[in-house]
Amino acid sequence: MDHLRESIHALQEEEIKEFKTFINRQRKKKERRDLDLFEILREETEYTREELLGLLYPEGIKNLDAYHATRKRLIKEIHEFIHIRQMRQDPTMDAKLASGLSLTKFLLQQKREESAWHFFRKTEEMGQKANDHHLLNKLYSLGIEYSLSERAVPIEELIEKKQECQRLLAVEENAKTANYLIRHRLNKSLEQGKELDLDKLVRETLQAYNLTEEVEKDLKLQFHLIEISRSVALARKDFHSFLPYILEVYRKLEEDNRFNAYNHHLKVRLLYIMAHTLFRSRKFKDAETFANLLWDALQAHGKRYYKEYYQKWNLLMAVIKSYLGKVDECVELLEKSLEQKEAFLNKPDLYNTYVHLSINYFYRHEYEKALVNGMKLDESDAHYAKLMGKEWLMKKQLLEILNHFELGNPDVVETRIRSLERTYKNLFERPLYKRIKTFLSIIKRLNNRPHIAHTDEFIKLVEGSMEYWEAEDLQAMTFYCWLKAKMYNKPYYELLVDEVNALQAV
Repeated sequence: MDHLRESIHALQEEEIKEFKTFINRQRKKKERRDLDLFEILREETEYTREELLGLLYPEGIKNLDAYHATRKRLIKEIHEFIHIRQMRQDPTMDAKLASGLSLTKFLLQQKREESAWHFFRKTEEMGQKANDHHLLNKLYSLGIEYSLSERAVPIEELIEKKQECQRLLAVEENAKTANYLIRHRLNKSLEQGKELDLDKLVRETLQAYNLTEEVEKDLKLQFHLIEISRSVALARKDFHSFLPYILEVYRKLEEDNRFNAYNHHLKVRLLYIMAHTLFRSRKFKDAETFANLLWDALQAHGKRYYKEYYQKWNLLMAVIKSYLGKVDECVELLEKSLEQKEAFLNKPDLYNTYVHLSINYFYRHEYEKALVNGMKLDESDAHYAKLMGKEWLMKKQLLEILNHFELGNPDVVETRIRSLERTYKNLFERPLYKRIKTFLSIIKRLNNRPHIAHTDEFIKLVEGSMEYWEAEDLQAMTFYCWLKAKMYNKPYYELLVDEVNALQAV
């Protein structure tokens, strides 16, 4: 992979225009090979090194050393441009604290003590608001270094603050480690199809890292606990239990005015988690409300987090609309999003957008279109299983089976079902996934004898197999409603929208 090319393709149109201005800021050269290389690498075609040399030096003199020097210069310019642009757009602590620390250090070195200690206190105040223990630790170290200064903060105070700062840094690192450890073990258990005692795992991990009492005191630590709890909810598909907790956390933080410009990224993340949790809990109107609050938050503070969250917001808003009966609006949002694939900052968001577009084509009876769209996900199954998880891959394949069923391809359906039963044999033994195994066996029976869909025997079989389907997650309901539409000869999408909105969680 050409990492320089990847970096260039990550830039948006507005950023490309700004970069061209930036790279020409000194205007010392009439010819700029680095800009020529930039334009070549922007093209959709991915050239070999020999082809790049030919395009960059059309006069025929292919100087490999000069080419490498040009690449290094272009990389340096891009890194500098991105760094400056992010600092300029960053209204949060990251840029302000860094500049405050630098200014304090410079003034201390220049013996401008009154101004230096004035900015020291200003930077400390901002750092405390942002809970940025890493930068505060540097600030206190600087203060201790210059503690002999006439206007210095007393060294005892500085040492005490630094020690507390270092303790909080250690706690924060432990919280991060605990979060990643729990998520890692959850993913491993899902990948291997093994049961995991989640309550025990969370409890023992928090105790091992001495986090049980600390989380209430620090906003960042509280967010690590939220992420841990959400990982458990996602694994169990138990969004109904997670929802009251996350709503109470948000209410309390808003009530206590804990959010500000300096921790805005935490508010953005929390709003996204809440909108998604409300969606998975089938509270679609409330989910739409919080998705709109998230949109407002993305516009605030210089749109600092807009690029990072836009595709996530767009996908979430699209699927909310889908379950509110606005399938055409959903498809329009997803199609427009995929017209700018380069805007996706990570592969999971891109893959999820493709899958949800296929799902909504399926809702509109556009089965061929759904299959063609799905074929654009052309990496190996092993790639998707590793990045997205086996469950995600299984549901993608299950959607393909349903499309082939609707298109009247019984042989394909039979072959695909057998393949799924072999591939996910271990996963189907887990309680959460046994229902999917049952669902496959019902499709197999229906595939062999489509006329039985309306018989009392078949209806009794389906309803008996899915007696607890209401307690399952939204995706399981989606599959069940497809069977119910077949049983009662009703339009699938209309029935689905009625069912999921009638059974809102209390």
